[in-house]
Amino acid sequence: RGSGTGNQSEEVGQLGRERAVVRDALTYIATGDPVNLNWLGPASTEEVAAQIAAAVGPSGPNSEYLFNLAEAMRGIGVQDPHLYQLEARVRDIVREQQPL
Repeated sequence: RGSGTGNQSEEVGQLGRERAVVRDALTYIATGDPVNLNWLGPASTEEVAAQIAAAVGPSGPNSEYLFNLAEAMRGIGVQDPHLYQLEARVRDIVREQQPL
């Protein structure tokens, strides 16, 4: 289903496990729809990390969302090398931006 923002929503029953960790979830998938002004588009891990490190919304820094997501995925045993690589790079950028 479209949301009018260029994102697509999908209902997810159970994914990739014999025992579901989350059931009947709703997830949003960013698309390249021109209406979606927040989609970075095809980008390297470095470009995505820079965007996440700089982004702040009504709920706070996007980096905190990423850090919490990575922690939660580790907590349920999800192996996602791309997520953890992104997390490490964003942590480095955030650390570099802090005043001495």
